[in-house]
Amino acid sequence: MATYANKEGVEGASFQVGGPVVGPLVKSVTGIVQIRNAADSAFNDVSAGNMRVNDPIVGVDDGGSLIGNGIARHGTGVQSYGVGTGAVIGNARGTGSLDLQALRTAATQVPAGNTSVAWGAQNASTRVGSVLGGFGNSAANTTANAGWAFGRNNASNGQRSVAFGDGNNAPNNPVGGTVFGTNNQLNGTTGNAGCVAFGTNQTQPGSSTIARSFGDSNSVTTSSPTHADHATVFGQSVAANFNGQIGISGGMVAGRRVQTEIMTWGGQTVDATTASINTNGSLNGITFQYLLTGNSVAMVELIVVASIAGATAAKVFTFDVAIRRSGAALIFIGGIPPATVVAQDAALAAATAVLSTGVTAGSFQINVTGLAATTINWTATAMIAKGS
Repeated sequence: MATYANKEGVEGASFQVGGPVVGPLVKSVTGIVQIRNAADSAFNDVSAGNMRVNDPIVGVDDGGSLIGNGIARHGTGVQSYGVGTGAVIGNARGTGSLDLQALRTAATQVPAGNTSVAWGAQNASTRVGSVLGGFGNSAANTTANAGWAFGRNNASNGQRSVAFGDGNNAPNNPVGGTVFGTNNQLNGTTGNAGCVAFGTNQTQPGSSTIARSFGDSNSVTTSSPTHADHATVFGQSVAANFNGQIGISGGMVAGRRVQTEIMTWGGQTVDATTASINTNGSLNGITFQYLLTGNSVAMVELIVVASIAGATAAKVFTFDVAIRRSGAALIFIGGIPPATVVAQDAALAAATAVLSTGVTAGSFQINVTGLAATTINWTATAMIAKGS
């Protein structure tokens, strides 16, 4: 092994280790040790920010340029660098970010958001505090709140939204959306708060709030005039279209849709004026009624309860309703059924409940009439068997 003279006190002098052809050169500059290979054109500091580790072609130069393949802490974040098995180094990482990826095919596949994390391959985040793990995940919304995605090809682009599995998508700007499984989507806007999809091929294409779907190929559609906020669906190929609706199905039958639905309505009257009660607890809202989808038939078992505030008196009505829709209009099969009074207190003998077609084509509504100067709480629940 070659030996070298002591060069103590000679600023910038270098010596070579291991021979004059391939050995690395070492020198000291202002108290900082620098090294380079014989074939390199410049020295690099030996420090936490710029260090060659294990691989003789790995390093970061004094200006912060990235050389080779590996991991380095440089500036404000910890990052992997170099081309890995791809051909792209990547854009600047966010302040305080952590990037541990073996492959990039686009410069954007980095944790560009501050204090964000990406590990695996081809993950891209512009969100502050986002965490991506796996392959091809993204958290790309520009809002200040984080998104989290784990697995493969998930997009968690909403505020504080989470995606686990393969091909799940929470695009646009859903707040607190959660998707688990394969190919589920929450497509709402900022109003799509707290929505959940578990399973495969779930879709929530509107702007629902706290809608939940579990199973396979279910959908929660929130287009006007029905608004499926707070809807919950279970099973296969269930379609929820209404506020508070619960839908259950064992699946499609030869291209047909069959499902059981549970619906609730509510409202409060303070006089003897007739009003319709709605699925969101309001009165006279044409957008919160039951709308039978086209080319469908349904049997509705409906219970309506009237209760004077404080439960000092009550009245219970029931309806057995058969309806169908072929085209635009809803048809009561055999006519609109009258209410059956199951039980009543004398104080509510004059209170009534009747059914009618709704303002929106294809819908029906529950019309109630209370008592003068009397606060009455109205609730209705229906079990619906529907086929198409």
